[in-house]
Amino acid sequence: MRKFILISLAILLLGSALVGPVSADESIEACDSAGVTIDYYFSPGDEVYLKGSGLTPGATYHIYIVEEYDPWIWGTTTKVMLHVVRDYGTITIGADGKIWPVKIWDSAVPGLYDVWADNISYDLFDDNDHIDDFDVSSTGPPGPGGFFVIPEIPLGAITVLLVCFAATSLKRRKFF
Repeated sequence: MRKFILISLAILLLGSALVGPVSADESIEACDSAGVTIDYYFSPGDEVYLKGSGLTPGATYHIYIVEEYDPWIWGTTTKVMLHVVRDYGTITIGADGKIWPVKIWDSAVPGLYDVWADNISYDLFDDNDHIDDFDVSSTGPPGPGGFFVIPEIPLGAITVLLVCFAATSLKRRKFF
C-alpha cells in the first residue's frame, strides 16, 4: 500500500509541476486586463495584455510578440531573425516608467511566445530593450518568463488516468 501511495503522489506531483505556476521579476510581462500575470499561461482565444515597470520615462518602445526564440543575445539578435506573430506598434512610457495593462493581442493561438519591447534601436536587441522571455530576463541572467498559450487539453484528466493506470499495473503485479 505504501508503494502505491508513493507512486501516486509522485505522479500527481509530476502532473502539477507540468501545469504549475512560473514566476519571474521582469520589467515587462504578459498579463490579463487587470494586470495579473496568470502564471504565464493563456488559453486559445484569450486576450493578452502587457504591463511593465522600471522602463525609461518618456522612451518609445515598439512592441512585438514573437515565437519563442533562443538565445536572445544583446547586439546580435535582430528582428529579421525572429518570427513576428503580432506587431503591436509603439508605446510611449509615462513619467512613472510604467506600462499599465494594454491589450497587445486580441485572440491568442497555441504556442510559446516572447514579448520584445524594442526601444526604437533599428530592430536590434540591445541593452535599452526589454523582453518577457522563457530563457532570459531583461537584465540578462537565465530565468522564466514569456508566455504560453496552452491548447485546451484535459491535463487533469490525463494525470488521473496515469494514476489509475499505475494502480492497476501495481495491483496485477501484487506489489501491495
